[in-house]
Amino acid sequence: MVVLHGIDPNDSSAYDGEAKSSLAPSLPLEATAPAACGDQNFRIGLGSDRDQDLNLGLGSDLLPDRH
Repeated sequence: MVVLHGIDPNDSSAYDGEAKSSLAPSLPLEATAPAACGDQNFRIGLGSDRDQDLNLGLGSDLLPDRH
Protein backbone atom coordinates (compact mmCIF):
# COMPACT_ATOMS: atom_id res chain seq x y z
CA MET A 1 0.00 0.00 0.00
CA VAL A 2 1.20 3.51 -0.81
CA VAL A 3 -0.19 6.47 1.08
CA LEU A 4 0.69 9.88 -0.33
CA HIS A 5 0.21 12.98 1.74
CA GLY A 6 0.17 16.41 0.17
CA ILE A 7 1.11 19.73 1.66
CA ASP A 8 -0.98 22.09 3.77
CA PRO A 9 0.58 25.51 3.17
CA ASN A 10 -1.87 27.46 5.32
CA ASP A 11 -2.16 24.89 8.18
CA SER A 12 -5.90 24.50 7.74
CA SER A 13 -5.73 20.68 8.00
CA ALA A 14 -7.50 20.42 4.65
CA TYR A 15 -6.98 20.85 0.93
CA ASP A 16 -9.11 23.96 0.88
CA GLY A 17 -7.59 25.95 -1.97
CA GLU A 18 -7.21 29.09 0.13
CA ALA A 19 -3.49 29.51 -0.64
CA LYS A 20 -3.06 30.47 -4.31
CA SER A 21 -0.30 29.10 -6.52
CA SER A 22 2.53 31.43 -7.50
CA LEU A 23 2.78 29.49 -10.78
CA ALA A 24 -0.86 29.88 -11.74
CA PRO A 25 -2.86 32.16 -9.40
CA SER A 26 -6.12 30.70 -10.70
CA LEU A 27 -5.14 27.37 -9.09
CA PRO A 28 -4.72 26.44 -5.43
CA LEU A 29 -1.15 25.97 -4.19
CA GLU A 30 -1.97 22.39 -3.22
CA ALA A 31 -2.56 21.59 -6.91
CA THR A 32 0.78 22.92 -8.17
CA ALA A 33 3.07 21.89 -5.30
CA PRO A 34 2.42 18.18 -4.72
CA ALA A 35 4.36 16.34 -2.05
CA ALA A 36 5.25 13.47 -4.39
CA CYS A 37 5.51 13.69 -8.17
CA GLY A 38 5.88 11.07 -10.83
CA ASP A 39 5.40 7.35 -11.02
CA GLN A 40 5.60 5.04 -8.05
CA ASN A 41 7.04 1.77 -9.38
CA PHE A 42 7.50 -1.24 -7.15
CA ARG A 43 9.55 -4.22 -8.25
CA ILE A 44 10.46 -7.06 -5.92
CA GLY A 45 12.50 -10.10 -6.99
CA LEU A 46 11.34 -13.69 -6.58
CA GLY A 47 14.19 -15.17 -4.55
CA SER A 48 17.62 -14.72 -3.06
CA ASP A 49 19.28 -15.60 -6.37
CA ARG A 50 17.49 -12.76 -8.14
CA ASP A 51 17.47 -9.02 -7.67
CA GLN A 52 15.31 -7.86 -4.83
CA ASP A 53 14.84 -4.15 -4.93
CA LEU A 54 12.28 -1.51 -4.32
CA ASN A 55 12.39 0.88 -7.23
CA LEU A 56 10.59 4.08 -6.33
CA GLY A 57 10.46 6.61 -9.13
CA LEU A 58 9.30 9.62 -7.17
CA GLY A 59 9.77 12.34 -9.72
CA SER A 60 13.55 12.59 -9.46
CA ASP A 61 13.51 13.55 -13.13
CA LEU A 62 11.78 16.76 -12.08
CA LEU A 63 14.58 17.89 -9.77
CA PRO A 64 16.92 20.62 -11.02
CA ASP A 65 20.24 19.52 -12.47
CA ARG A 66 22.93 20.22 -9.85
CA HIS A 67 25.90 19.87 -12.21
